[in-house]
Amino acid sequence: MATNNLKQRINKITWIAVLIFFSLFILLSTEVFCGEKTLVKIGVLAKRGTERCLQKWSPTAKYLTSKIAGGKFVVVPLDFEEIYSSVEKGKVDFVLTNPSVYVELEALQGINRIATLKNMHSGGVYTVFGGVVFCKSDRDDIRHLADIKKKSFMAVKETSFGGWRMAWREFKEKGIDPHSDFATLKFGGTHDAVVYSVLKGEVDAGTVRTDTLERMENEGKIKLKDFRAIHEHKRQNVNCLSFLHSTRAYPEWPFAKMIHTPDKLAEKVSMALIAMPKNSAAAKAAKCAGWTIPLSYQPVHECLKELKLGPYKDLGKITLAYVLRKYRLSISAIALLLIVMTGSILFILNSNQKVRIAHLKMKSEVRVRMKAEKLLDIERKQLLSMFDGIDEVVYVADPNTYEMLYMNSPAKKHWGDGVGQKCHYVLQKLDSPCPFCTNDRIFGDNTGTSYIWEFQNTVNHRWYRCIDKVINWPDGRLVRHEMAIDIHNRKETEESLRESEEKYRTLFEDSRDAIYINTREGEFVDVNQSMLDLFGYKKEEMIGLNAKEIHVFHQNRPEVLKKIDEKGSYKNYELQFRKKDGSVMDCLLNATVRKSDDGSIIGYQGVIRDITKQKQAELELRKINEQLEQAIANANQMAVEAETANMAKSEFLANMSHEIRTPMNGILGFSDLLLEDELTIEQREAAETIKKSGENLLSLINDILDLSKVESKKIELESIRFNVETLMLDVGELVRTNLGEKPVEINCQIGDIHTNLVGDPTRLRQIITNLTGNAIKFTHEGEIIIGVTTEKEVDEEVTLKFYIKDTGIGIPEDKLESIFESFTQADGSTTREFGGTGLGLTISKKFAQLMGGDMWAESPANENLPLNHSTTQPLNQNPGSIFYFTAKFKKDLKSTKQAKPLNVDDLEGKSILIVDDNETALIVAAEIVKRAGMVPVLVRSGEEALDRLKAEALVAGDLSLVKNSEYSMSYKIGTSIADTKDSRSMHYY
Repeated sequence: MATNNLKQRINKITWIAVLIFFSLFILLSTEVFCGEKTLVKIGVLAKRGTERCLQKWSPTAKYLTSKIAGGKFVVVPLDFEEIYSSVEKGKVDFVLTNPSVYVELEALQGINRIATLKNMHSGGVYTVFGGVVFCKSDRDDIRHLADIKKKSFMAVKETSFGGWRMAWREFKEKGIDPHSDFATLKFGGTHDAVVYSVLKGEVDAGTVRTDTLERMENEGKIKLKDFRAIHEHKRQNVNCLSFLHSTRAYPEWPFAKMIHTPDKLAEKVSMALIAMPKNSAAAKAAKCAGWTIPLSYQPVHECLKELKLGPYKDLGKITLAYVLRKYRLSISAIALLLIVMTGSILFILNSNQKVRIAHLKMKSEVRVRMKAEKLLDIERKQLLSMFDGIDEVVYVADPNTYEMLYMNSPAKKHWGDGVGQKCHYVLQKLDSPCPFCTNDRIFGDNTGTSYIWEFQNTVNHRWYRCIDKVINWPDGRLVRHEMAIDIHNRKETEESLRESEEKYRTLFEDSRDAIYINTREGEFVDVNQSMLDLFGYKKEEMIGLNAKEIHVFHQNRPEVLKKIDEKGSYKNYELQFRKKDGSVMDCLLNATVRKSDDGSIIGYQGVIRDITKQKQAELELRKINEQLEQAIANANQMAVEAETANMAKSEFLANMSHEIRTPMNGILGFSDLLLEDELTIEQREAAETIKKSGENLLSLINDILDLSKVESKKIELESIRFNVETLMLDVGELVRTNLGEKPVEINCQIGDIHTNLVGDPTRLRQIITNLTGNAIKFTHEGEIIIGVTTEKEVDEEVTLKFYIKDTGIGIPEDKLESIFESFTQADGSTTREFGGTGLGLTISKKFAQLMGGDMWAESPANENLPLNHSTTQPLNQNPGSIFYFTAKFKKDLKSTKQAKPLNVDDLEGKSILIVDDNETALIVAAEIVKRAGMVPVLVRSGEEALDRLKAEALVAGDLSLVKNSEYSMSYKIGTSIADTKDSRSMHYY
C-alpha cells in the first residue's frame, strides 16, 4: 500500500514538472513570435546585382504590403555570402533564394518553404528549371561533356545552383572531376558575365541556368545561334523545359519563412503569394506567373548529397557539432526536464529518505525498461527503413493467422496496401491459405533456414524468385519474412532466347545451303545436313575435321582469314573445295567472325554454296556472247552495205525522175498546143487522153522524186515566214475545182491558233493538198472539213494539229497502218477504181515527221472535231475517215500581219443572221460569232432569211440560197454582208 502511494506521489510530481516546463516553453515562444512587427524584411539572393534585384522584387514587397495589414514589406538584396549570415542572425523574416541555398538554410537554420515561384518565359510557365552547359557554335571540338576535359571552363559562383552545382553533378556522373580535369575553372560572379566570357573566347565553355541564353537574346544582348548546348542526360523530368538545357530539372526558387517568423504571418504571406494574379504588376516585374504551393525539394537534397555540399558535406561522418545542431531542441528540452526532475527528486529526498531509496529503485527500473523499449523501437524502425529502401518486394505475415503484418513500398505497388488482411487474399486473391504455402518448410526443424523458390503470381501474372525465412517480430512472435525478386523480364528473356535458339537450330538444320561453325584454328564444331550432303561426310567424320583438309588451295586460307578478321565478314568469295570422294567443286563462301564476351575472335561461321553448274553455265554463256558479238558485227557490216545500196537506189531514182521529167514536159506542152487547134472529136479525145496520161505520169515522177529525196536525206526544209490561215484558205479554194459535179461541200475550221509562223509552207501545202485530194477522190457526197488546232505552245514555238475529215467510203481497220507504206492503198479495187500510185500518204507522213510531227488516220470518223457540235444526222451513211498530222513551227513574233480580233465593243450584244443549208457550216459560224459576244440567228433557206432580214442587222452565209430579186431587196433595206475574213471561217461550193 505504501509503495502504491509512493508511486502515485512520484507520478504526480513528474506531471507537475512536465506541465511547468511546457508552460514556460509556451510563454517564451509567445513572447518571441507573437510580437507585432511594423517592418517585415524579405532577404532576396541578388544573383544579377543589387539594382536588378530591387527592380525585380520590390513590386512583390509592395504587393504583400497591400494584401497583409499591420506590416510593411521591404526587399533586402543579399549576395551568396551575406544570405547565410543574415538568416543566422535573424536580420530578415523571409528569404527568397535558389533551391541549393534554401536546402542548406533549411538544414542549418530551420527555415521552411511556404511557396514556389512560377517562372514565365516566352509565354510558358515553369515551376522547375535546370542548367545549361554551352560553348560557341563554331567549336566543333566540343560536342560532349567529355570534350571539355583539358579546356577552360567558367561557372557563376561556387554556391550558384543553376549556374554551377547542377552542371557539376552531371560532370561527376560522367566521371569528370572539374577541379582536376579542366585546364582552368573560373567563376564569373553573374550569369551574364559567364555568357559574355564564352562569347568573347575568354573561356572554352561555361554553364548558367536554363533560361539565361534565351533571356539575353530577348534583351538584344546576344544571338542564340552563336551558342551550342550539350544535352546528354536523357531524362524524362526535363520534357517540360523548352529552353536549352543540359541537366536534370529541379524545383524553382522557394519563398521561405525564418524560424522566428510567426506562423500566422507566414500563412498570410503564403496565401497572398499563391493568389497573386499573373498579370499583376508584381508578377510582371518579376517576369513570373505568380506562385504555387511549395514543391518537394528532395531532388535538390539528392544533388547536394551526391556532391557532398551544404548539409551533406560531412555525409558519413557523425560529429559532436552535427549532433548538437541536429538535436539541439530535443537536447535542450531533455536537459530542462532533467533539471526540473532533479529538483523534484532533491525535494523528495530531503522530505523522506525512504521515498528517495524507493524512487531511486523505481527510476533504475524505469530507465532499464525505457532503454530496452527504445532500443527495440529503434531496431524495428531500422529494419523497416531498410526494407522500404530496397527495390525488391518484402512482406511479413503471421504463420498462424496469415495476417499481413508489414508490406514495403514495392509490395504495396504490386498488390496494394494489404496490411491487416490475409496474406493469401492479398497476394493470390484466395479465400483459403495457398496450397504452396512455405510455412511448413521454414518453421519447426527448419527454423532459421532460408527457402528459395520461383513462382508466377496469379494476380499480376509476373514471375518472382522468393526467399522465405523466419524472423523475430518486435512483440516476440516468430513470423514469416519473404523477399520476392521480380524476375519476369529475365524469364521472358530466357524464353525468347530459347525460342531464338530453336528457330536458329531449325534454320540451321533445314537450310539448303551448307552451314558450318569452326574454331579459329579451323576445326569444325558444328555443321548442318546440307554441309554433310555437299561434301559427302558423316557428321562424326566432319566434326573435328580441319577446314584446310577440304580447301583445294589451303595455302591461301590464311589470307582469306585475315580479310575476314579485318572486316568482320567476307561475302561472295569464290574458291574451290574438295569433296570426300576427291572431286573438286566451285563454291561461293560467305563467312563472319565469332567473338567472345571480351571481343576476341574465337572462330568463324560460314555459308557455302555450290556454284559449279553456274560457273559452267557462265563459261558457255561467255562463248555464246562471243559468237553473238561476232554475229552482230557481221549484221552491222551488212546493214552498212544495205544502207549504202539503199542510198544508191534513191540517188538513181532521183536522177532518173529528173531525166524523165524533161521529155514529159514536152509531151504535155505539145498536147496543150494540139488541143488549141481545130480537131475532130476522135483527135481531141486522143489528145486529152495523152495529156491526162502525161499529167498522171508526171505526178508519179514527182512523187518518186520526192520519195527518193526523202530516203536519200537530200530534202532540206525551208524556214520562211507565212500565214497558216491564208495557206489553208488557199488550199480550200484550190481543191474546190477538183469537186466537179459532186454534191460535196468543203469547210475550213481554224481554231484559236498563232497564225504567223516560220517554217516550210510549200511542204505544208503539199501535205494538206494531198490529204484533201484523197478525201475528194473517195467522197461521193456530204462534206470535207479541213481544220487546225493548237496541240502545244511555248514562248517561241507552237505545235499545230491538222485534220482532214470526210464522209467518204472509209478505211478498213486492218489497213489503217499499212496505207502509209509505199505503193499501198486500202485494197486493190480502190486502185483500179480511183487510180493513184500509193506514194502520196507515204511522202506526206515523211514530210510531217521532218517537221517534228507525225501522221495517223481513224475510220469510221465518229470523233467530234473542234468547233463541230452538230447534233444532226450525218449527211450519208458512209463511215468516213479522219487524217491527222502534227508539225512544229517557230512563231513569227516580229510580224505585224497577225489577224486582228473582232472589235468586241462594237459587236457585243448585236444579232447576226447566218444562212446556210449545211449544218456544220451553221455550227462553225455560230461558235465564232458567240466569241465576239454576238447573238446568232440560224436559218437554213433563202426564203426564211428574207423573212428575218426585216428584224436583223447583219447577214452572212451562202448567198446562192437568196434569189437575185430577194438579195436586191435585202440590199436596198440596208442589210450588210458580214466580212467572212474576220470570222476566220470559209465555206466553199
